[in-house]
Amino acid sequence: MDPKPADSKPNLLLIVVDCLRADRCPPAGPTDLKAWARLRDSGAAFTQTISSASWTPVCFAGLLTGAYSFVHGVRTIRGPALDPGLPTLAALLGQAGYSTHAFVVGPMIDALGMNRGFAEYAHRPKDAYVHGEWGRRFLARYDAIVARPQPWFVLLHLFEVHCPRQTNGLPAKEHTEGEYDLAWRQLDGWIAGLLDRTPANTVVSLTSDHAESVRRRADRTPLGHLWRKARQHARKPRCPDDWRRHGYHVFDEIVRIPWVVSSPGHPRPAVIDQQVRQVDIAPTLIEIVGQAVPAMPHGRSVVGLLRGECMEEVPAYVESGCDDPLRDWHGLREPGWKYAEHPREGENIDPEAMLFDLSADPDERRNVIRKHPQVALRMRRQLDAILHFQGALRPAGQPIAEQDQARLTEQLKALGYL
Repeated sequence: MDPKPADSKPNLLLIVVDCLRADRCPPAGPTDLKAWARLRDSGAAFTQTISSASWTPVCFAGLLTGAYSFVHGVRTIRGPALDPGLPTLAALLGQAGYSTHAFVVGPMIDALGMNRGFAEYAHRPKDAYVHGEWGRRFLARYDAIVARPQPWFVLLHLFEVHCPRQTNGLPAKEHTEGEYDLAWRQLDGWIAGLLDRTPANTVVSLTSDHAESVRRRADRTPLGHLWRKARQHARKPRCPDDWRRHGYHVFDEIVRIPWVVSSPGHPRPAVIDQQVRQVDIAPTLIEIVGQAVPAMPHGRSVVGLLRGECMEEVPAYVESGCDDPLRDWHGLREPGWKYAEHPREGENIDPEAMLFDLSADPDERRNVIRKHPQVALRMRRQLDAILHFQGALRPAGQPIAEQDQARLTEQLKALGYL
């Protein structure tokens, strides 16, 4: 496809693959992935990108506003809705002359307020996938958007790796790593075809809202603390058994996500191992497309890293985003350490907080809070400072209208969340 004139604004295609794990997106080396390899080999792959939560609406709100939940207001999968006072990525680009389009799925209905700033906000049914008729209709719509002279921003939310996983008709045993990997390879092939239709003057960014647990973890079930306590009492290490998917904790396997950015002006492939955050994505993309970056509550542009500059690493706030006290966690991640605790006093069914030495124990199997109490205390104070200084105690978000709340509940039931 012919590129636009060199002095025109670049387009922006932001692809968010729901539940995509970072370890399924190699930053370098051989791979049978097509789209991912194409993007990373023409841009920059971040290996330590941390999502702000492990539930989709909370993550998307942070992605679009550069703010954590205690400021943007979307605290759980059921809301509240996005704080109306916060500018979104779509609104900022719309003000800069971009046509803005979102194609979303799952719990991302407009009642949550994430449609703000999008001239087009299309929510597809849960059983409409890219490998069928919906995918063909989307490609036709996409071709019409990219043919316009006006610069555009397209947000594409893909659900094929989310349960129930879509393998494009190929057989796979359900609820296995093999099924997960096959669903991602098939989706990656479809994305490669989408990239073939994308103009050269386009910044393409691929990431995820949160990741996914695809292994067996008995001690990570809602009542897994009982199993964990029994094993700790017997001085045995944490033992895997049976818990998968997401939304129940802030383990790295569900909050570390892939992120790649490919832009026309990027000179060479780069692998960036410094920790960055999901809330950094919006300000980074705004700067890449040549717009002034506004002050955001938490996110910052990391374009400096793309230039090879040094930037101070910032701790990442993480939360489960779940309104079930059995599964409600939040904490802080920094290079080398993860601290996590139950945030709701009085409902804490597992009073012992967790500290993980990520350098020695990247799978987070051993809670070392008693071995390193000073590290835990330091991170706990950092967490308090972030929450209290930046407005966690003030009301945030917007109440959802009664009819919209009923519609959201119906949608979540249909998707199997409730």
